[in-house]
Amino acid sequence: RMFATTTLDYPIEPTLTLLGDATGLAREALLEKLGAIDKKALDALLKSLGKKLDKPRVSLLKAELEALRQAGFGVASFDEPGHGESEGEVTLGEGEKEALATVVDFVAEQPDVQGGIGILGFSVGGSAAVRVAADDRRVRSLVLCGTWTSLEGEFSYEFGRWGWLSQWPALWALRVNGIHSEDVQPVSDISHITPRPVLVISGDADEVVPMEVSSALYSASKPPHQWKVLPGTHHGDYAAS
Repeated sequence: RMFATTTLDYPIEPTLTLLGDATGLAREALLEKLGAIDKKALDALLKSLGKKLDKPRVSLLKAELEALRQAGFGVASFDEPGHGESEGEVTLGEGEKEALATVVDFVAEQPDVQGGIGILGFSVGGSAAVRVAADDRRVRSLVLCGTWTSLEGEFSYEFGRWGWLSQWPALWALRVNGIHSEDVQPVSDISHITPRPVLVISGDADEVVPMEVSSALYSASKPPHQWKVLPGTHHGDYAAS
């Protein structure tokens, strides 16, 4: 399993009541099904998200970093805990934020860093980028590519294709595994970055982050800010546009 089970503080009884009324299943049967989702749903989602960032898209991300380097920027990139070549656990929250904050500390200590630090966050990495930038004034600018407004919103969307009957167990599984989705709210944190500039980039063919999500994230930010929509661009294909 991806996560270690912790104490349960999610309001499970209202969930069971609603699911029972809708399905006609007994409480014990629902608990058994929810237990199976608890073990499988998060793993399945994370593996699905990992597959979406396949080798061609990794190459495109590297091309973006190279373009920044050629433009005269110093670039430091890293894999979040549990991703790519990084060890550790995927937490979808605090672990990723702490890792990025450590990278910012490292970059700030480099003697050749001039003009401040900017962060480019892609997808889930954008959530950590917003949270770190909101707390650390050393971050002078922020670019978000294909970033959700909230972790709960992302999970609801990913599992929403099967309706609320799949959404609720998925969110319950987050809580069971010690992940507090309410703490990951880029849409709430992004306003704290002003007066530092924010650039939101999205593709109108993004199958992971709908356009209305990018619009909401941009609307929650404050000037100076800009929203750039790339025609025909999918999730992570920005360098090709």
